[in-house]
Amino acid sequence: QKQGVLDARKSSEYSRAVLALTALGQNPAQAAGYDLLAPLFHKETVLRQGINGPVYALIALDSGDYACPEGLRQSYLEEILSRQMESGGWSLTTSGGAADADLTAMALQALAGYQDQPAVKQAVQKGTDCLSRLQGTSGGFAAEGQPNAESCAQALLAMCALGIELDDSRFVQEGRTVLDGLLDYRREDGGFAHLPESDSSDRMATEQAFCALTALLRREAGKPGIYQMAGDRLTISPAAGLAEKDPSVALPPVCAPEAGFADLAGLDLLTQDAALTLAQRGILTGMPGGMFAGEEKLTRAQFAAMLTRALGLEGRPAAFTDVRSSAWYAPYIGSASAFGLITGKNSGQFDPEGLVTRQEAAVMVARAMALCGVETQLTPQQQEQALASLPDRAEFSSWAVEGAAVCRQWRLISAEQNFGPRQPMSRGQAAMLIVGMLEAAQLL
Repeated sequence: QKQGVLDARKSSEYSRAVLALTALGQNPAQAAGYDLLAPLFHKETVLRQGINGPVYALIALDSGDYACPEGLRQSYLEEILSRQMESGGWSLTTSGGAADADLTAMALQALAGYQDQPAVKQAVQKGTDCLSRLQGTSGGFAAEGQPNAESCAQALLAMCALGIELDDSRFVQEGRTVLDGLLDYRREDGGFAHLPESDSSDRMATEQAFCALTALLRREAGKPGIYQMAGDRLTISPAAGLAEKDPSVALPPVCAPEAGFADLAGLDLLTQDAALTLAQRGILTGMPGGMFAGEEKLTRAQFAAMLTRALGLEGRPAAFTDVRSSAWYAPYIGSASAFGLITGKNSGQFDPEGLVTRQEAAVMVARAMALCGVETQLTPQQQEQALASLPDRAEFSSWAVEGAAVCRQWRLISAEQNFGPRQPMSRGQAAMLIVGMLEAAQLL
């Protein structure tokens, strides 16, 4: 219902969904047709949330030992380490103030599996000492001075992740353990209250308490940690595309995991994700100043280059009279022509510097989908049904109807707004269209 966008700001929503799907033995890379791991690969977006972003991204990626761009895990680790306070703890801000028990415990959970690295081991030791100092005399913990069940639960989860026993002297206050502190919040209905004075149970407090108790039970039974589910998950292979695809088609691997743009903040999350996905694979390059320039219009040569890069097609000589063999775009146009993605204009010309219209781009993408093995055969009636809901259906040229219908059939074109078939295609629109094509072809 959300079209794969769980939250426009909080990457931890994707992390939680990944944890839930992994626990259920389902593939988060194919959740109702969406890849919920992909947003966690975009460091710039993940870090925007604050310390919660990298902490839960790391926990989620490790939960199923999921493959991710090279160096990304280490990058998240270093980000968490850089935000550790002098006290050894973590908080929402590193600009002063006291350490937060919840965030310190969460950070320790994320770091627990990386203590073979000296810097991480030292950070864990400092963080554990800080968490110990934050424990109250009841055995429990507080957030902003207010004792609560969730802080106890997170501390217990951290202890289990680090292999710290309940009776460890660092976490026993006046004879009371963290478990004792947590159980103080249990209520008659079997749930857990949020605050000590609350008579009724609370959903979030109960959920986190059950996670902590489950982690403790698993530890006592000698089982892996609550978030260590790699042994139970489905075996997920990298997407290789459809069986019917042309053998020449191959999605380029991630070659620039840290690729990013300085001007993404004003774009919607789907466009941001599409731009970063293509940039990390070398399909899309930035503009001067490290900008994405999502509203910048594309030439026909630029779009042909993006499309052939996305499919991994080797360069071929161009056969158009207005395409110089020495031009940077010549091999891309040659490939697009050789594989039937473009046919050119009248008199054997391609018009490489002309702006590509949205209907021209849709036709090229539809042909590319057929090359990828996607079903693109539609009857005239099916074509009309596919385009009937578009407000500007009448503006399509007759030669573009079939290609546009294929794109609409596979939901690469929205039915709720004008497509603007004769308008120039922008970089942002092109990124969305190409990523949609790759997903339909099961290459992403």
